[in-house]
Amino acid sequence: MDFEKVLNAIRDAINRDDRFQVTHNGKNCFWIGDKVNGGLIGSKLCHYEFRRNNNPDTCSIEVHFEEADQYYRFWNLINDLDENRIDGLSLYEVRNKYVHIDEGQLTNKIKKKHILVREKFPLDDNLYNVQELVVKLMDNLYYVDKEIGDRLRQIIDSNFQPNHNVAIPNKIETKQMNHPLNQILFGPPGTGKTYNTINKAISIINPQFNLNQERDEVKKEYDRLVKAGQIVFSTFHQNMSYEDFIEGIKPITQNGKVEYEVQDGIFKQICVTANTPNQGDFNISYDKLQKKLSEVDRLTLSTPTGKQFEISLNSNGNLTLYTGSEKKQQGTLTKQNIQRQINGEDMFVGWEGYFKGVIAALEADFGYVKQKVEVSEERRKKQKVKDKFVLIIDEINRGNVSSIFGELITLIEDDKRIGRDEALEVTLPYSKKKFGVPDNLYIIGTMNTADRSVEALDTALRRRFHFEEMAPKPEMLAPNYMFWSLLWKYKKIEWENPDYVKEEKRLLDFIGASQTIWNTRKSIWKDFKNEGKDVKQIDKFPLDEFGGVNLHLMLTKINQRIEKLIDKDHRIGHSYFINVQSEDDLKEAFRNKVIPLLEEYFFGDIGKIGLVLGDSFVEKVNGGFEFAAFSGYDSQIAQDLKERCVYAIKYPKDSKDSMVWDFKSIYTSNTAAK
Repeated sequence: MDFEKVLNAIRDAINRDDRFQVTHNGKNCFWIGDKVNGGLIGSKLCHYEFRRNNNPDTCSIEVHFEEADQYYRFWNLINDLDENRIDGLSLYEVRNKYVHIDEGQLTNKIKKKHILVREKFPLDDNLYNVQELVVKLMDNLYYVDKEIGDRLRQIIDSNFQPNHNVAIPNKIETKQMNHPLNQILFGPPGTGKTYNTINKAISIINPQFNLNQERDEVKKEYDRLVKAGQIVFSTFHQNMSYEDFIEGIKPITQNGKVEYEVQDGIFKQICVTANTPNQGDFNISYDKLQKKLSEVDRLTLSTPTGKQFEISLNSNGNLTLYTGSEKKQQGTLTKQNIQRQINGEDMFVGWEGYFKGVIAALEADFGYVKQKVEVSEERRKKQKVKDKFVLIIDEINRGNVSSIFGELITLIEDDKRIGRDEALEVTLPYSKKKFGVPDNLYIIGTMNTADRSVEALDTALRRRFHFEEMAPKPEMLAPNYMFWSLLWKYKKIEWENPDYVKEEKRLLDFIGASQTIWNTRKSIWKDFKNEGKDVKQIDKFPLDEFGGVNLHLMLTKINQRIEKLIDKDHRIGHSYFINVQSEDDLKEAFRNKVIPLLEEYFFGDIGKIGLVLGDSFVEKVNGGFEFAAFSGYDSQIAQDLKERCVYAIKYPKDSKDSMVWDFKSIYTSNTAAK
């Protein structure tokens, strides 16, 4: 894990917090102190500290005392920690720990004492991403301050009076997560870019959600947020245009006639949604209105002037409007246009009253709280903070980004968003209306570097996005990691379950598990369940206990050769092999995915594929070749062409043909091309 990213992320989270601040920066560490309480904690006398630890490589939040002649003031607190009288905190390192009593005074030979706050966190990408680590570190900071913070302040200042009404958060807030408003995940194919957009979108909108659950549970939360309108997924392609993304003139059918109107595109739609006050409650209230209309034919409402009109629910989930004494059908009030009316736009001159009548009904009858005003306590509890929204743009580099975003490429900058100091609005070319991008809308793009490198992107785009590399993770294909993953996949299944027995045998045969693994796997699994899921458990399955195909070594070697022949942007991601559990699976992956990808990379130069995979995959096929008789061509050149080497892939005849592809030879052969 990139420690600089961790350092910057946790420092920014601290400075954004209402209660803490960075008071001193050091190398691989910084001090943390109070923003409130008179700033008592944060000096050399006593401060919290984020730091990196070596052997092993970890980081932690600690309590430090660095004024030797004042150390005695904290002695009783330290003893309580030494004797485990404070739950959850423990001493883990003491430097020069000895006390010399000289006429009743402690000498300055006691230099420094460190206190561990709950645990150290390995700097390991396999355990969590940077933002997840920040959450854990902030949780530890909150915990130690809750447990001993007031006691530290009382020791520092005898006049300090604890305020027990101050709420100590259990989890880091969304704003402390410091997610970039615009970010792009880039990397070679198969590295999990699209897969990780789901996790990132959820962590932005619902930071309290546990992303370490089973994938099905994570996907359910993602689907819930999509249904609520807080996540929108889109894919760029060569035909994507400004009119599709921002706004354009589109044909509609109205009362049997074709008409043209300005319609919002994907980006503008989610901006309108994000601008809607209390959007979560709006969705709930609108759903209640839809449910009511599904039970009755029509609903009678009133405009602010008392004029009655009726609405019904159409097949698209929008509201059909009926007006006049005979209640004739007039048109449609769409959900999006209702939101725009709430946001301050006057929709359709002459129809404002109908929109306002619907909004009034949502507030009065269906529980929508539009604004934070002075209301009853019960009503106040329903009011929420500004909801977060995420637009995911898959394959962002496949579209012409400058053309698709148009003038809005400027408005997506952090400081140009609505609500920021340098906020800007532009007049859109079709609707002629002012438009700005809200500061609660996050954009996550993905980019396949095999299609187009980061360096080839438009400079304006690169300057406005935070780029995060998603590199291949071959370590996830190590045999011990694969078996560990299988165990947790079937964590709720008994050993005798036929599906598990079959899958376990296939995998252990493929990775060549030793008899020791077979004999001890049940007792080891019992320990795992007691400990809870932890990637460090894979160490209980030593690599020398597996003698089969090692996909970790194989993919590492393949990517090293591709990087030498092309570049690192064309490496192969681990997801191509993530579901491989047998040699048949591996053959299928090579036949249908890996080899076609390599042929594309090398533009059909099969010889270079041979340099990547070796003799068992590629053969020379020059024998028995003759050109057609053509006396007009230079015979010497024809002879040179005839002697030119031609190569072909050696495909297995069927799934039982084990004599062709030797996967181990990819990473064990030392024979170089001559």
